This record gives sequence, C-alpha cells and structure tokens, in this order.
Amino acid sequence: MKNKIISEIGNFPTLSANYSTDFPAGLIVLRHGNHKSFGKGFGYIHILAEHTEDLTLHGLSHDETGVIAYIQLIISSGAQIHCEFSDLRGNHRPLIINSRVGTVVLEKKILNGTICYSVVTAFGRKKNPLGQKIGVIP
Repeated sequence: MKNKIISEIGNFPTLSANYSTDFPAGLIVLRHGNHKSFGKGFGYIHILAEHTEDLTLHGLSHDETGVIAYIQLIISSGAQIHCEFSDLRGNHRPLIINSRVGTVVLEKKILNGTICYSVVTAFGRKKNPLGQKIGVIP
C-alpha cells in the first residue's frame, strides 16, 4: 500500500547535458507513503502528518486532494530545481523550489521499468535555496 502511486503530479524536465545523466526526464508521482516519525517518511501520508499547517496556509483541505494541490502549487512554471549533491553513493535528491510557496523533495526511482521521481515531502518556504541550481520547471 505504501508504494501505491496515488497521483501523477507532472513531469521532471530535460536538463542540460551537465545534469541529464544524473537526472533524466521523467514523470513526477505521489505515492501513498509512510510516516515513521518527525523527518522520517515519504509521500502523501508523511506530508499530511507533518505539514498540515502549510495546507491550511494555502486554504487547502487536509486530504489527498489538498496534498496534491499543494505539490502542484510548488511545482509550477518557473520553479527552480536545485540539488545539494551530498549523497556519497550518488543517490542525489533534486529539490523543486518555488520561493513564494515552498519546496518539494524528489527521489529518482525506477517503477515498472520507467524512470520517475517520487515525492518524498513538501514543505513551506525557506529563505535560501539549498544546493546548486540545475534547472527550471518550464
């Protein structure tokens, strides 16, 4: 159940040649997820458990519809894509940052033989983007 895709959110764009090997284009999906404790979890369940105040701030419901709408607010045209490149094994997570709304953390996965990006979490604004800018949502 936790790995069940509950929504296709959008598309991760084709990046410049410098980054396209690490981050090829693919579908962005929201999985049902899991919430273990503060800062530990992923997907819809995790976002709902930790970030309802962000949903409320934007007038969104505390359910699947509200979580999906919140993620879509962040992953909108012009949002920047950053990466910290901090994972020693090379499993880097791209961050999509919309400075007015918040940040979505993605994890590259291969699901059913296709590259996609699963939403790990989404949270309210941060003042300074983390990591290097690697692209923009068209």
